Amino acid sequence: MPNPSTQLMNLVSVYRGANIEFPNLKAVSFAQWIEESGWGSSDLCQRYNNFAGIKWRDEMKPYGSRVLYNAHDGRAYYCNFKDQQNFINGYWAFLERRPYDGWRNHTASPQDFIEFIGSTWSEDRKYAEKVLDLIGSADALIAAPPPAGEMAISSPGSEHVCDASGGGIEALTPEAATTSAVTKPTVDRIEATTHKSSRNGATIDHIVIHYTTSRNIEGTISWFKNGLPRTSAHYIVGRDGALVQMVDDSDRAWHAGSSSMNAHSIGIEHVAADGDPITDDQARTSSRLIRWLMQEYGVQLDNLIPHCCVHTTSCCGDLFKAFGGGANKSCGDQQTALHKWFAAVPTA
Repeated sequence: MPNPSTQLMNLVSVYRGANIEFPNLKAVSFAQWIEESGWGSSDLCQRYNNFAGIKWRDEMKPYGSRVLYNAHDGRAYYCNFKDQQNFINGYWAFLERRPYDGWRNHTASPQDFIEFIGSTWSEDRKYAEKVLDLIGSADALIAAPPPAGEMAISSPGSEHVCDASGGGIEALTPEAATTSAVTKPTVDRIEATTHKSSRNGATIDHIVIHYTTSRNIEGTISWFKNGLPRTSAHYIVGRDGALVQMVDDSDRAWHAGSSSMNAHSIGIEHVAADGDPITDDQARTSSRLIRWLMQEYGVQLDNLIPHCCVHTTSCCGDLFKAFGGGANKSCGDQQTALHKWFAAVPTA
């Protein structure tokens, strides 16, 4: 069995306990998702919780939003599911559309089901055969007892038409980043700054990730209070995981190099010199803070971005180099790496 991705294992966790109308089809439907998503490695599943390559239709509005995506067969609108439970619900709702009329008459066996819907789902004549070959693996994953303390990760999302890179990015996603409520990590210090302004009623819908270019957290705090030009961020995460808040979430920090983005975003600085990766302690604090912010403000995963996706800069440096990012990488590569890191960091 190939190694399933973290994203796919999170979906297993959710689907394992899901109640569906036809329980005998749980393994074959999951096998289809394995086939469509390449064991959870596809861009579409990682970024949008879309494990089945489902294109956007208005019937999907209760489950997510549309996103313009560059797929192998061209650019089209696909479903950006709010989270993995909404993907599951959306998948079964998708079958209620006209092309699949009569599918309920083909639920007696997994083979009958996939042969019926497969002829419409894919032009590959061997599609049903490929899915059926994966049923054993799917059944084993679903039947396996969850690890102690297992926490399924869902994913953030709302109406978002296209991404900054114009292509696909790996991911997680929206109302909350976990299936249970996330508490805000302890703020160790509050260092109020006057380098801020009103949001003027703007809604928080982005989180922008930065690095400080220095390991001196006190220097960063001082700069955000007294430096010129006047800049700031809402939070600073130290190398040891300490969390400093400089600007209230309700106010606009001056961090993104864009007045519009500042109005709609939370900025998080990570103490790091050029070339430094994010530390384990930083990762724990930062990922929990991000999850809490997503939950608190309904930020979708698409809108968790590195600074370089807003402004011409090398920020966020090499924080996520281990995940394919790096100071000289493009917006798309850096965001992909950021999302891979976010998916990999333990939630506890």
